[in-house]
Amino acid sequence: MNGYVKPKVVLLPNAVGLDLQIQTVQQILADGLPWLQTAFGRAFLQQEKRLSKKDVTLIDALAGDETVIYPECRGINQEPVNVMPNDNLKSYCFFVVRDPTDFVNFATLDTQTIVSTPLSLIFWVNLQKVNATKNYRFAEELKIDVLNILRGIPDVVLTQIYEQMDRVFEQFTITETYLQYTKPTFAAMRFDFNLQYPIFPENC
Repeated sequence: MNGYVKPKVVLLPNAVGLDLQIQTVQQILADGLPWLQTAFGRAFLQQEKRLSKKDVTLIDALAGDETVIYPECRGINQEPVNVMPNDNLKSYCFFVVRDPTDFVNFATLDTQTIVSTPLSLIFWVNLQKVNATKNYRFAEELKIDVLNILRGIPDVVLTQIYEQMDRVFEQFTITETYLQYTKPTFAAMRFDFNLQYPIFPENC
C-alpha cells in the first residue's frame, strides 16, 4: 500500500459494462466540480491484518490481531491507493458497487438487456483546503453542487444521502488513525443511487 500526495487517476482504455458507466460519471464529476481535486473510479474492498497494541512480541507482529477493511482504487502502473480519509488531498471521491445488480428486462425478444446497479458515491473534503476564506462550515454548499451534477445524469436514481462518518464509511474499518478526521474542518458525504444502463451497448 502506497502513501500518496498527488495520485494520478488512470482510466480503463477499454471499459465495458458497469466499469464504463462508472467511468462516465467519474469524468462528469471531475469536469463539473471545480473544488474536487481527484475523482477516483471504482474502489474494491480490501482487508489486512494490523496490530491494535502498542507493545507486541514478534509472534504478535507476525500474526497480526486486527482485520482492517478499507477501499482501494488503482492508480498509475496498477499501484494500489487506499482511499480512506487522509490530509494529503483537499477533496476526492470514489465509487463502491453494492450487490445485487437487477435485471430490468431480460426477455428473449428484447434487443437490449437493461440492468440496474446500486452504487455508493463517497466524497471526502478538507474544507479548510478547499476554501480557507470561509469562516463557516460550508459542506451543505458542496452537497448541493454534487446533487446538481447527479440529477443531470440520465438513469441516475438517487435513493439516500449520508453525512455521519460512521454511515458514510460503514463498510470500512474506522481506526483510531481516522478519528482525527471527524473534526468540523473535514466533511464526508455518501450518495447512494441506482444506475440503469444497457449491459450490451453495442446493441443500442
